[in-house]
Amino acid sequence: MLIYIPVFSEVLWQYIKDNDGFTPLNDKTDAEVIYHTFGVSKKTFKKAVGDLYKKRRIVLEEDGIHLA
Repeated sequence: MLIYIPVFSEVLWQYIKDNDGFTPLNDKTDAEVIYHTFGVSKKTFKKAVGDLYKKRRIVLEEDGIHLA
């Protein structure tokens, strides 16, 4: 399945928003967990995280990702 990064970025942002503004998933999370959760590769996940981070919509912490 081909998902464009801007589209998945919005999916990821909504997921974090729906989970009280936090997800423990991050760039160190196992690729299988990311795929099982979102149905995308770890590479796509990391690019979406980078996209949201550059837009200052999320904050990266040691415990996971928080909404900004």
